[in-house]
Formats: sequence, C-alpha cells, structure tokens
Amino acid sequence: MPVKTLSRYRPPWTDVEPLPASHQLPPGFGLLWAGQGVSEFGTAIAGLALPLLAALHLGADSVQLGWLGAAAMLPWLLALPIGAWMDRVPARPVIVTAELTRAAATLLIPALWLAGSLSLSRLYLLVAVIGLAQVFFETAWGTALPRMVGHGALLAAHSRLESVRSATSVGGPGVAGLLIRAVGPAAALVVDALSYLVSAATAWRALPHGPATVGDQPREPLLTAIRAGLTVITRTPMLRAMALQATIWNSVTGATQALFMLYALRVLGLGPGGIGVLLMIGGIGALLGSTTAPMLLRRLAFGPTYIVLVLVACLGTLLTAAVTRPLPVALALVGVGEFLVGVGIAVTRVQAVSLRQTITPAPLLARMLATYRLLAFGTVPLGSVLGGFLGGALGLRAALLLIAIAGVAAAVPLLLSPIRTLRTLPHTSTEGPLL
Repeated sequence: MPVKTLSRYRPPWTDVEPLPASHQLPPGFGLLWAGQGVSEFGTAIAGLALPLLAALHLGADSVQLGWLGAAAMLPWLLALPIGAWMDRVPARPVIVTAELTRAAATLLIPALWLAGSLSLSRLYLLVAVIGLAQVFFETAWGTALPRMVGHGALLAAHSRLESVRSATSVGGPGVAGLLIRAVGPAAALVVDALSYLVSAATAWRALPHGPATVGDQPREPLLTAIRAGLTVITRTPMLRAMALQATIWNSVTGATQALFMLYALRVLGLGPGGIGVLLMIGGIGALLGSTTAPMLLRRLAFGPTYIVLVLVACLGTLLTAAVTRPLPVALALVGVGEFLVGVGIAVTRVQAVSLRQTITPAPLLARMLATYRLLAFGTVPLGSVLGGFLGGALGLRAALLLIAIAGVAAAVPLLLSPIRTLRTLPHTSTEGPLL
C-alpha cells in the first residue's frame, strides 16, 4: 500500500468493542506453544551462559560485556528492509530457516571453545549472526500468529505464549546455573542449540502455509514499502507512543543487562547458582503476570493498567541497586525488584503486542512490526555500550541507580497518548482498508 493512501485508513480504535472472556485457539496452537516453551528454556540458559562465558573465561570487563549485548541487537538496524520483504513472502519457511540458523551459530560457540579458538571477537560475530536470525524470526512470527489464531484470540494466544516464556524463566536460570557449574557455560549452550531445532520442527508442523498477509497486495518498490511502515507508526498515536516507550525502556534494559552480571558477581559476591536464583525470582513474577493478564485486563482499564505496570517495572529496576549492605537486605531487595520487573514486563508485553497487531491493517503488519522493533531495539546497542562506560566511570551500583531513574521516562509517551483513556483492547478487523 503506497504511503499516500494511508489517509484512506480510518484510525482503528474508533470502533471499540469489549472482547469476550475467552477465545478458542486452533488445535495446532498447542504444538506451537510447546515448541516455543522448549526454545524459551534454551534461551534462558543462553542468557546466563553467554555473559558468564565472556566474563569468567574470556576476561571481558563491563565495556566488553556492553559490546556483547550490542552485538546481539545491532542486526535490528536491518529491520526495515526485512519487514518490507516479509510482507511479500510466506512466514513459515522464514521462521524455520531462522531457527536452523540460530541452532548452527549457537553450536559453533562450544565447538570453537573446545578447539581453543574462541575469542571475544568471534563470540561477538556469532552473537550477531544469532541476532540477525532473530530479526527474521520475530518479524515473520508477528505476521504468522494473527493469521493462525485470528485477531479475536490474540490476547489469549499472547497470554499463553507469555506464560510459557515466564515459566521457563522460572526454572531456566536455576537449571542454567546448575548446568553451567557442572559442564561450563560453553557446553551449556548445546542445550540452547537443540531447543532451536525443536522450535523449527514444531513451527514447520503447526504454522499455516502461504503468505502471512491476506488478500492480493500490489508489489511496491522496496523504499516505498519501507516508508509505509514508518508512516503507519508516526501517524498512529498509539503505535507511536508504544514505540517511544519501548525505545526508552529497552535502552535502559540494555544498559542494565550490561552491568547486572558484573554487579552480581563482584558487588553481591554471587556465583552462577545465586544469579540463577535471582533471575528465577523474576521469572516467577513474569509467570504470575502473564497467567493473570487476561483476567486482570477484563477487570481493569486497559490503558491505565499498562501505564501503572510500566512504572512498577521501573520501581523494580530501582530496587535492584538500592543497597549493597547488609548483604541479606541487598539480596532481598534485588529479589523483590526482579519480581516487580517480571510482573510489569509480562503483562505490558501481552498488552503491547496484542494492541499493535489489532490496530494495524494486515497488509502493513510485517512492515509495522519491523519498524517498531527497529525503534524499540535499535538503540539497545547504544544503551549496552553506554551502560558499560557508565559502570567503568561511576562504579557498578551508581551506574545502575542512574539508569533505573532514567527508565521512569518510559511512561511519559503513554501518558501523553490516547492509550491513557483506553478501557479495553480494540476489537477491529485488520483484513484491509478501514473505510
């Protein structure tokens, strides 16, 4: 759809109807849900194993850990052309190919370690390849799921998927800590690689065939298609506000993650097992938030709940670095902080992804998602690097406190948008023009 025709689309939130209490998910969704559960378990292991491998065995400092986080997110700078391309091709083979690519790149890390050839530069490169495959996966996934379950069941589907992500974040870090203690962080990554293979197999079996979008769409020049994705976000107040909120929050998250591992190792004196327990507490909060999200959003106003929970997550980040002594109090506050972050992020993630997919016309979905994620994740590398430099200049605790305070700004775009008055998730068709 050319950019100049965007004005023919009526703002999708003008027809708001309350959603029914529950929706019937298609039979194949259970298989897809199980495959994603296995994949998320592997991702939880990698989330602990990769920075520990860099810090403990490759001698990475806070700045170098920041670059490691940046390497994973830099591929999102290619999101715009990938999103424009995804609106023209079937989603299923892209998802499967991306998962196989992630499996191969992840397996190369322990292989190089075993051969004595792994260096920080090679680790950065392989993490970047994994990140690029993730861009293809996430963009294709965002267009395939609405087609599979229907827009009326998006909230239920995303709640189920977020629940399995949260459940694996409960057990994943603890198991990862034990596994890393037993076999080392490099060997533990084999489990993550195998999880990508399971995800590829279940996606191939469960996802629908054919293109992700519906209807016959005219083929556009690539630059025109990219411009359409940018325009639909800039001209849609709720999409624009969510993109700004995600950009600020993810930048803060990138900076925090660049420092948290070293903070836990050097300031709190924890090992892999202790760090895994703290992350597990955050997973419990996320599991609670994701499983109660549909019930919560049937009882509370959609928009105000979104804003309040963003602030709850900000409070959790602040508590993480509130005190360092006495150690039991510090660990308790970090645990409470991780729990609050887990609850806030889990519910708002369900809200944000459901709202985005509901109010965007299907012909623009892949481009919108790619543009959104470029804005949301494109600044994460900068946040990671900035976090690393702040840790070196101010000290780990002072840098974490400063970053947490800056995170409160994430709620401002939501407060200034129509989201603040939204009572329920809009119920609208995105099959084509909203005349």
